[in-house]
Amino acid sequence: MRSILIALIAVALVVGYTATPAVAHWAPGDGYKMHYPQMPNDTGWDVNATWPVVLADDWQCSYSGWVKDIHFWGSWRGGIEGTIQSFRISIHANVPGPPSMPGPLLWEREITNFVPTPPIDPPGRQGWYDPTVAPPIVIPNDHDPYFQYNIVDIPNPFVQEEGTIYWLNISAVVLDPVNTQWGWKSSAQHFMDDAVWSLNGVSPWTPMFEPPNFTQTLDLAFVITGKPVPECSDGLDNDADGLIDFPADCGCTDALDNSEAPNPVRQCNDGIDNEGDGKIDMADPDCADVCDNDEGPPPECNDGIDNDADGLIDFPADCGCTDALDNSEAPNPIRQCNDGIDNDGDGKTDMADPDCANICDDLEAPPIPFLSQWGLIALMLVLLAIATWVFFWRRKALRGKVA
Repeated sequence: MRSILIALIAVALVVGYTATPAVAHWAPGDGYKMHYPQMPNDTGWDVNATWPVVLADDWQCSYSGWVKDIHFWGSWRGGIEGTIQSFRISIHANVPGPPSMPGPLLWEREITNFVPTPPIDPPGRQGWYDPTVAPPIVIPNDHDPYFQYNIVDIPNPFVQEEGTIYWLNISAVVLDPVNTQWGWKSSAQHFMDDAVWSLNGVSPWTPMFEPPNFTQTLDLAFVITGKPVPECSDGLDNDADGLIDFPADCGCTDALDNSEAPNPVRQCNDGIDNEGDGKIDMADPDCADVCDNDEGPPPECNDGIDNDADGLIDFPADCGCTDALDNSEAPNPIRQCNDGIDNDGDGKTDMADPDCANICDDLEAPPIPFLSQWGLIALMLVLLAIATWVFFWRRKALRGKVA
């Protein structure tokens, strides 16, 4: 039995984090997100962790992401099983030692939804250790079975960062703490400093050592597992579009979406000049980002609206427009029909003069009647006749002088 357990532990230690779906029961070979699983010591100790006693042990994150699942082992003093109403679990920053201890609170929950496994019958009897009294209570061969406790699919889980040291604090709130006491099981795997205890989870924290000689460090049995943080809630701009996570990045359907790309087609990423201002997508200052679905209104000189209320709309009708991309129909340049002057002396000024078609008209006077098409022809013939007469008259005059 012992050789089998050792082989299983060895397998667990060489398996890095895998994307194994979360299940209630954790077994050696399943994924983990810590330095290595701290497996229960089959001939070790269950250390009193009945509220207000809080135990804590440290771990190092091996893979950034959510702490979605926490698995740990424990049992009851004297084998007398009680009722656990909840586990008070918290995660803390590391205060470097020596000795190191839990620091600022990073995350905490009171867990009522946990899944214990059926009793595990070890090859040897378990001891009971209570370090909170003087002298400490040490009872070898106190009980037989122990249990694995699984807290899975934790809502709003803690997000850990690879390489960082954290502390896991656990305390069991039991229905009858006088007659039934729950203990967190010790581990044969050692990491960093000793596990510690305190009352109510506040300083001072006291390091723990293995009974009965109290010379060997004591660690606690637990495994941290979970899943990578989805792209849409990891705080990174994974698709390099300048937008991060849900709901800012429109490529995310929700916070659990594992891809920020592709973005849906919006006016500010469709490659079209939607407003006709000559500027496309993010080159248009009206676009806030690639998920913006409004490039903004078209220029005043191309929007089909009489923006300056002068009766003229857009370019080229409105002389206040220099071109179709001009964003202002005003002001109009000075013309005879908007200059405040009676240019043709008929007693009527600007648009009060019926000869003005609009305020951009530059002629207040009516057109000369005979300067129609035929009038122009007639005028040209008259001028030609006059020129001919002058030519011959001057020629005759010159001959007379010669004679």
